[in-house]
Amino acid sequence: MPSGGECGSIIIWNLREVSDVSTWIATATRRYNDDRQSGNNHPFQGYPEPEGLLGWGTTPDGDFFNWRTLGEPDDWDCVFYHFSNAKMILLEDKGFVDVLVDLLEHNSPLMPYPIDPDNLQPPCAYTEEVW
Repeated sequence: MPSGGECGSIIIWNLREVSDVSTWIATATRRYNDDRQSGNNHPFQGYPEPEGLLGWGTTPDGDFFNWRTLGEPDDWDCVFYHFSNAKMILLEDKGFVDVLVDLLEHNSPLMPYPIDPDNLQPPCAYTEEVW
């Protein structure tokens, strides 16, 4: 999929590429549903369910960054899905920009895993990467 920005370990989806983003959102939702069927009791549904998770980025390891679609879009919290252990981490009161700033400042509850702080050094570059 064509990506937006990449800063070492984070690929931010280009939301203007609606057809490709739709495919990735569907993939993430399927992954959450598969995990639930495998016995992982996730507290969040995938999009488009009410309060479902709407993806906005990924890592090269297959982890997903999501908005929790609860309330108005400006108030959406982020949820990180760690693929290898099927764990979801609610970043309460943290929106898209807050999550990125915390990661870049090495002040995130997601560190040191799954994101290596050494890979998050500005400046970040725009990339066109096809998955």
